[in-house]
Amino acid sequence: MTSGGEQDDLHDGENPEEIGPESDDFDEDIEHLEDQAAADDAEVDDLEIAPEPIVLTPEEQVSGMKDQLLRAMAETQNVRRRADRDRADASKYAVTNFARDMLTVADNLRRTIDSAKADSAADAAKGASAADAAKGASAADAAKPASAADAAKGASAADAAKGASAADAAMDQSEALAGAEASAARALLDGVEMTERDLLASLERHGIKVVSPMGETFDHNLHQAMFEVETTAQEPGVIVQVIQDGFVIGDRLLRPAMVGIAKAPAAGLGVEAGDPDGESGGNLDTEA
Repeated sequence: MTSGGEQDDLHDGENPEEIGPESDDFDEDIEHLEDQAAADDAEVDDLEIAPEPIVLTPEEQVSGMKDQLLRAMAETQNVRRRADRDRADASKYAVTNFARDMLTVADNLRRTIDSAKADSAADAAKGASAADAAKGASAADAAKPASAADAAKGASAADAAKGASAADAAMDQSEALAGAEASAARALLDGVEMTERDLLASLERHGIKVVSPMGETFDHNLHQAMFEVETTAQEPGVIVQVIQDGFVIGDRLLRPAMVGIAKAPAAGLGVEAGDPDGESGGNLDTEA
């Protein structure tokens, strides 16, 4: 049997081998916990701090909501105004294409009236000349039988009067026919003029107006210059002839008026203003 002292020595000899591994595990656990704590600290440092919510007072909230309401009302008013303007433009200018086509009809009516007036004036002058010629021929015919009767000393004055009467009747018939034709032409011209007036009145009721700028200053917004006329009767730039009337619809130009404008006369070659004799000379370029 072993003594108690030997057993204590054996027990003491075995303790280092049994306790050694347990102390190593404990150290590893501590290191693991330290590493995990360091990682947690790093994660906390990386997190962004959320801003604190801004707390508005009731007065500030009411002021902000009022501002938003005013902005919304202003935007709504602008939208309404734009819609009203678009609707007004659509109503005012919806007939633009139709009106532009109707301008051709108005132009044809005006050409017909101008041509009829010119023909009527020419016919009137021609009729006056024919009447004068017929009257002269009638007087000659009346005088000729009379002189023949005097020469033959047997011709009857009744025959001379009969010839004069026949000539007068023919002239009266010609004048009556010319008068009937002139009356018919005048009635037709009056009808065409009435049609033109009605057409222009109908166009004006729809906002389409005539631009006839005779005697006005040239405006490139309404007029189209076709030629220039050298004259001293009008100031340069004044319209002296209207070839074709223009038209506007509302505030927009539908068709410009075609016009001729006055131009200052060019000075003669070699003659300057105040030098009618041309003594100053030297203005003619002979090197061209």
